[in-house]
Amino acid sequence: MRIIKHISIFAFLCISLFGTSQGLFQCINENGEVIFELAADFVHPFSDGVAVYKRNGLYGYVGLDGKIISDAKYEKASDYSEGVSWVKEPFSAGFVLINKNQERLSSKTYEKHGIYKEGMCAVYENEKLGFVRINGEETIPCKYIGAPYFSENKACVSLYDSKTEKYGFINPKGEMIIPFSYIQSGYSNFENGEARVKINGKTCLINEKGNVVFTPMLSQNLEGFSSGLSATYTKPNRTGWGFINRKNQWAIQPTYDHATSFKHGYSIVTKDKKKGVIDTLGNLIIPMIYDELYANPHSDGYFVCENSGKRVYLNAKGEKFTDLNIEYLLSSNGHSILPYKSTTGKMGFLNMDGTERIKAQYERANSFSEGKAWVKP
Repeated sequence: MRIIKHISIFAFLCISLFGTSQGLFQCINENGEVIFELAADFVHPFSDGVAVYKRNGLYGYVGLDGKIISDAKYEKASDYSEGVSWVKEPFSAGFVLINKNQERLSSKTYEKHGIYKEGMCAVYENEKLGFVRINGEETIPCKYIGAPYFSENKACVSLYDSKTEKYGFINPKGEMIIPFSYIQSGYSNFENGEARVKINGKTCLINEKGNVVFTPMLSQNLEGFSSGLSATYTKPNRTGWGFINRKNQWAIQPTYDHATSFKHGYSIVTKDKKKGVIDTLGNLIIPMIYDELYANPHSDGYFVCENSGKRVYLNAKGEKFTDLNIEYLLSSNGHSILPYKSTTGKMGFLNMDGTERIKAQYERANSFSEGKAWVKP
């Protein structure tokens, strides 16, 4: 629920994991068995039953059964979602929406696009934001700046030509449900029925009717509540971070130079340029001794901790994630299997507890998706 400076999502594939030289890729199942093969420059993980592949500089689509859905003919192509995808043909002025039969759905061509969320997708004309439904219908004209997605059936936007740049919220029909009244540095979004907005220079929380439901008393800002706590800073230079509760009390004192919002019960905190991890009681799970610290064990399976370029992978208890000799880990991509690169230079897969699932034997490997992964032997 963060207020974010307005950006344009330019959603096209720019995957370099597999390099650019054409080769033979194998699609494997969770046991490491080869299902079929595909000659390509690279292949993206499956999404909505379809994977994007690149061949001779152009993009096409292949299905879960290995059958080619589209020859490599597009200059750019996005992942399928909810049965549709955005593509750009060579020499075309922009992107059009297609279905899995490669039939065009959108009547217009757009310079940029976002991703589908809650049945709506952001599109852009001359930097102006609008929204298109899954059937290709532009139900919200391109005349805004702001959030490139809907959250809880609301999008935070401001009129592109507005001189005051006040933000408000619209519904999927394009109707204004919370008026343009918030002067702030960018858009916010609703989470659990609340959104952050700026009122008289102070960040507050409003509900779906636009009523203020929380005003911070110990600072001028807050990051929205997660795990019952909200990160906030107390000093003008954006330091002095701590956590307040719903009673406007300090649950964790503002002693940090920076703190992230709690995510699945963990926050990455910084002090004197060193990072660590705390739980919702303020207990240190990972000591504050690292130059860099990122990822989350709930979604990625591990924390990445770095000092002087050397990485250590730790689990949710702050313990060593795996006993294998690894060079690096990749995200599980929401799956229960992790790609990794061994110190031998080969890639394989781990279980979420750090044990080996598929032996390191591939030149390249990407994340599992829909029960399958692409590897290059």
